This record gives sequence, C-alpha cells and structure tokens, in this order.
Amino acid sequence: VYPKAQQFVLDNGMKVFYYNNSTTPKINIVLSFKAKDYYDPQEKQGLYEFVTRMMLEGTKKYSAAQFAHELESRGMSINIYPGGLSLSMLSGDFEKGLELLHDVLTDAIFDQHELEKIRQHMLTDLKQFWDNPRSFAGQLIRENIYPNHPYSKNSLGTQTSLEAITRQDLIDFYKKYISPYGAKVAIVGDIKNYHLKKL
Repeated sequence: VYPKAQQFVLDNGMKVFYYNNSTTPKINIVLSFKAKDYYDPQEKQGLYEFVTRMMLEGTKKYSAAQFAHELESRGMSINIYPGGLSLSMLSGDFEKGLELLHDVLTDAIFDQHELEKIRQHMLTDLKQFWDNPRSFAGQLIRENIYPNHPYSKNSLGTQTSLEAITRQDLIDFYKKYISPYGAKVAIVGDIKNYHLKKL
C-alpha cells in the first residue's frame, strides 16, 4: 500500500504534505518552488543557479563557515537547486533544521566577495560542461527542439551572462522567486512528536 500523505496550507499559501515514518529517527524535507530554471531572463541565463549557490554563502545570522558548521556538527545535509531544495536531518534536530531553512530562504546576504568566488566557480563549471559531450548533448537538443523558447535556456548560463550578473540581479531574483507563492513542501520521517502546523 503506497503511503498517503496528509496535508494542510500555511497562512502564506504554501502547501505542506507530510507523512510519519518512524522506521528510522530521520526527517527529510523537499521544497519545490513555482519558479524553475527557465525563469532566468534570456540575457541573464544562469541567474537562478547563481542565486541558489549564493544562498549557502552567508545569511544575516550565519557566515558561510558558521552555516556549514551548524549543518556538519549535526550531520545535516542540504541541497539547493533551481526550482527547489532538500534537507535531511536526525529527527531530534528538526526544529534547528527548520530554523536554518528559514534563514537561507529569507535572510541570505549575497556578500560581494563570496559572489565573485561563486562566479568563478560557475565559469569553471560552464567550461567543463562544454568540454564534455555527455553534458552538453542535452542542451544542444533543447536548443534545437525549443528555439527562442524558455526551455532552450542553459541553467548554467553563458560566459557573457555570468559575467553580466550583478549583486542586485541576485537580490531581486531572490526576493521575487524564492517565495511561498505556488510552493509545496513535503516532510517525511519520524515526526510523531512534532506539531507540524505550529512549527
């Protein structure tokens, strides 16, 4: 029998789906945003990917190193990508996990120094992407099937677009699209001792 999730809607409009599984003392969260990678402006391809990478590079409360320490000291793992994120933690750390999640979703600071570091990483990743036929074959197919359409965009961007993205571009995209509007969150694991809606 496939597990059936329970659900409710938060005051901010976000839908929450949850299922208690007490097999192991662990909780997994998957958050899906309405905005996907093809929301990048044509001339700023790679912007969403840039934003998600910057979200882990410091918040108002934690520096990048402090945030990484908070995760590592509790054995948590977080993955943020265009369109969503996932967070995994021990069930005893659920409230702390939600606090850290709230922090990256609402208070990322987009430090200029970290921004330039991430830009260089992305330019290197882009070069490696175009050096590997297995990577870029799908991109070439999308460009030919969906010419002049959002689906043809490269989520990694182009050298020109990555070099053109500013801190303000990142902040504006973050404020507009990292939003509960149209978002859904799934929570699965040992949640029997938590009042989910209140948390």
